[in-house]
Amino acid sequence: VKQFVVVNLPGAAQKRGLLEVLASEPDGFTMGPTHQRWFIQQGLYGDVEGLDFETLEVIGSPTFQLNPSLACVDRNVASSWQEVVDNGIQLKTGQTGPGNQPGVEFIEHLGGPIENIYGYGGSAEVMAAFDRGEINTIWGCDTGLAGRLFPEWIEDNRLAPLFWWGAESSTEWLTAIGSTREEVPHVYDVAGVTWTDLDKQAFSAWETISLISRTFLLPPGVSPEIADYWRENFKLVVEDPEFIAATEVAGYLEAYGYANGNDIKEQLLAMSTLPDEIKEVLKNFAPAQ
Repeated sequence: VKQFVVVNLPGAAQKRGLLEVLASEPDGFTMGPTHQRWFIQQGLYGDVEGLDFETLEVIGSPTFQLNPSLACVDRNVASSWQEVVDNGIQLKTGQTGPGNQPGVEFIEHLGGPIENIYGYGGSAEVMAAFDRGEINTIWGCDTGLAGRLFPEWIEDNRLAPLFWWGAESSTEWLTAIGSTREEVPHVYDVAGVTWTDLDKQAFSAWETISLISRTFLLPPGVSPEIADYWRENFKLVVEDPEFIAATEVAGYLEAYGYANGNDIKEQLLAMSTLPDEIKEVLKNFAPAQ
């Protein structure tokens, strides 16, 4: 029987836990997940202590795929993006920190009528803020979040889709919240916002980077044999039918998508070589810490 001791280290938008893993003994007994924002930070500025893409040992990720990303407004405020623009409505949504949700953050950057309010503790806190009317817009109004945490929003017809990015939401889900695929524009096509080719290239790069989520790491210096051991067993766990069934019960099945640590590391190294003009655009969403 293998046992794990789980230590929660909240703080600094997951940076505290990352630094703890990176500074641990390279004996294979300490590992942990991190948020993609710190990979972005390192790729743009190279200032995350101990995070070196060349020496980093990546185990893998269980959620490596482009998922539906849908922004919605409270239907009591507006019924569509076009109505927001026509009536001069100001939208407000919540984030844990910059560099988390490219769709709504890019729209604000390009002058759209949406404000991202930072400092929430996580997705559940953002959902709760929307539920109590503190914000009027959410970016997770797809089956993964809204349907799991606040099913009454669907029952009360409270969600009005604004625009989407990433993968398209299913027709069944859009029908459940009273909309159709034709009624919801892609983020590039929203009224009142102009995208340049450079903006689109930067957005595409950000979407690719955002795939590197819930990535489990080992500290630098772990022997290749130990790193390979964990990569092999991580794959066995993530692809185990019982694990997949558990993710379905928890409502996470739509986010499932195994990625090998070596493949993720190649993407991280490629991010470091993005053209400078794209990096400059992305710095708007990932300010130096």
